[in-house]
Order: sequence, then C-alpha cells, then structure tokens
Amino acid sequence: MNYKGVTSESIGGAEYFDQNIAWTVLRDGREVLLGCETWHVPDSFASHPKKHPPVKLGDLPSNYFAPIQGLDLVAVYMKGKLCLYTLPECAEAIACLELPR
Repeated sequence: MNYKGVTSESIGGAEYFDQNIAWTVLRDGREVLLGCETWHVPDSFASHPKKHPPVKLGDLPSNYFAPIQGLDLVAVYMKGKLCLYTLPECAEAIACLELPR
C-alpha cells in the first residue's frame, strides 16, 4: 500500500486520552465522532482541515458508551446506571435504568 497521500491533522482542544471512540451519523446526515466529547466532522475537513475544522458539540458523562444508530441517541454506562442521552449535545439524560449488581 502507498501511504504518501495520508496526512494526520490535530483537532485543537480535543481530548486525546479517550479509551473508547465511535463514529455515528445523525438523522440530518452529520457525522459525529464520539469519545469523551462529541465532535461534528464536516465533509470538507479531509480536503481543507484548516478551513473546515471539526466543531465540539458537547461532552459525554462517561467513556463507556454505544451510539444507537438511526435514533440520535447514545447509551452511556456510569455508576451502576445505563442512561440514554440525545445526540449531538448530550446535555442531559432522557432515560436511566439502574442496573442490579
């Protein structure tokens, strides 16, 4: 394989110690990168990273999560609870379920 055309671009302000990352596509077509934070990555980022950088949308309350495709939701596990948060903001839980030990 030829990797000469591959470049690496930093996302200023992003947390890089994420143990878990995932991509999801929102119903409006935006691609969102999930980690400790939620980031919208514009289509034009790959060709013009300085002109069209990713935009931070919110923070996830835990690094244990799974996006739920097609619903703009993410399931987050923390402190014995499984909670659903709306994407992309992750502002507050819309539902929580206490998990038995």
